Amino acid sequence: DLNADGLSDLLVGAPMATGVTREEGRVHVYINQGQGKLSEAEFWLTGSDAYAARFGETIADLGDLDDDGYPDVAIGAPHEDNLNGAVYIYNGRRDGVSPAPSQMWQWVAFLSDSAVVLRTRPVVQVKVSLVLPEQIDHQMATCREHDTPSVCFNVSVCFSVQSRHFKGAIDLQYNLTADPLHKPSFPHRFYFHYNGSSNNTGGRVRARPGQVICSTHVAHQKKDVRDIFTPVEFEVSYSHRETSAQRGNARAFPPLKPILQQSSRQENTVTNQTWFARTCSLMNCSTNMQLSAELKLPHQLPYFGLGSGNTIVLRTVLRNAGDDAFLPRLSLHFPSNIHYNKVLQNEDNSVSCDVTQEVNRTSVDVDCSVTSLVLSAHSQLNISFLLDVYQNSTPGDIIIHLNTSSDNLENEEYLHDNSISLTLPLKYGVNVNVHGFVTPTSFVFGDEDVTSVECYTEALNYTYKGRHSIMKIESRAAMSHPKEDPHTILIHGQPLTEVVVDALFTQKPSAPVKVFIIVVSLLVGLLILAALIWCLWKAGFFKRNLHKKKEEDLNRDSWDYVPKNDKWESTS
Repeated sequence: DLNADGLSDLLVGAPMATGVTREEGRVHVYINQGQGKLSEAEFWLTGSDAYAARFGETIADLGDLDDDGYPDVAIGAPHEDNLNGAVYIYNGRRDGVSPAPSQMWQWVAFLSDSAVVLRTRPVVQVKVSLVLPEQIDHQMATCREHDTPSVCFNVSVCFSVQSRHFKGAIDLQYNLTADPLHKPSFPHRFYFHYNGSSNNTGGRVRARPGQVICSTHVAHQKKDVRDIFTPVEFEVSYSHRETSAQRGNARAFPPLKPILQQSSRQENTVTNQTWFARTCSLMNCSTNMQLSAELKLPHQLPYFGLGSGNTIVLRTVLRNAGDDAFLPRLSLHFPSNIHYNKVLQNEDNSVSCDVTQEVNRTSVDVDCSVTSLVLSAHSQLNISFLLDVYQNSTPGDIIIHLNTSSDNLENEEYLHDNSISLTLPLKYGVNVNVHGFVTPTSFVFGDEDVTSVECYTEALNYTYKGRHSIMKIESRAAMSHPKEDPHTILIHGQPLTEVVVDALFTQKPSAPVKVFIIVVSLLVGLLILAALIWCLWKAGFFKRNLHKKKEEDLNRDSWDYVPKNDKWESTS
């Protein structure tokens, strides 16, 4: 009866069964389900799979060796280790039998004519409990550490032992760890008073059957704890502190040292956890993260111009409409033709982002976390990103996905506003340089009557030269009341172009000029011109020999290049 259910179970040995090598042997386990139905276990008992061991040739019921209420069994492998043989011990369990042996015995005493007595050590069952407060008030400093107030509480480790065959005292040693499962990126939040700043401590106790022995340790909270949302776990591991046994009468067997009963998980560890006290407005202290975002495009245009060299500002707002959120995160997902530059830091927060781009993928992921760790209830966080678009991108719409989350529980009905998608239209941007001129540059007009105003309109022609085209735009403007100040006319449709017209005002004479005055003035001017010419002629201005002198000088210079006969003769 391996599982102690009152029904006989069946072990079938197959010593000649061959697996990887040859004749290793195995044992099939059948558990009685009642009403004569046997169910074969999902595993075989195989020992050590030794060559030609013939495991399973002998099987014996040993009773309850480990004193756990389930019968144990011994299985022999007589040919193992070159016919030396071995015996394996398997412990019964609630679900049948353990698949691995708890002990293995080997002897080399063939034909020794000796008998071997095997005695079982008394088994001691140890029950360990961790006593923690239900909640930790992180704002209530009830202790003093180095003359400063600190948050602390007691952690008690209690032991109780019982045994059917051992009535003495047993020495146990234990190790207590605070916050063992906290995230590696954050240090442990508690330490023990008598162990400096370490989160480990230990001790020894001596327990007797029927008694409960407790050991209390004081756990102190660190000053910079921000994670008050994840549970605080404590773990204690214990072991038997064995001492040397005293020998009694030489004719009697020596006393046996007790041994701790092993559990099915093969480790003597107990854990317990507690929580920080929190004041929550929602059920289960749920957060309610809300995300909003917008794209800030250059010149407030509804699209982004490719090739403009400008950048894009992505503004996001994280709001927490629920309880405190621990480790708020913001994730961005966009195509690879968008380049992530940086996050614009604010004075009241600090954000760190990691950019990941998968190989042979056309998308980029940006994961950002807030270093302040906590986004308080009913608060918000503004985060802005600086983005750019690669110049070789094609026009079209780009979708940017954003999502926010935290390590806290958030009810399903609050998840609809945790994600948002933005559309970024892309268009080709043309860099146009406009050059213009005005024709005419000025014009003159006057008033016939002071009381009435007659307007004179002039056509202003402008020529704009661009990189890809030439545009000619004509505009007409009319002056209302003439003034002595320049007047500016804005051409509709070109908000960046201004035309400045300077008006020069002249007044007409009060009386018309007589015709004979103009004729007389002309005749007088002609007479003066004739007199001036006569004077110059008398002075010989028109008879100068400058031209003749220049010709003589030119002929004289040319003579120097004509060789003379007497000179050539003298040199010869």
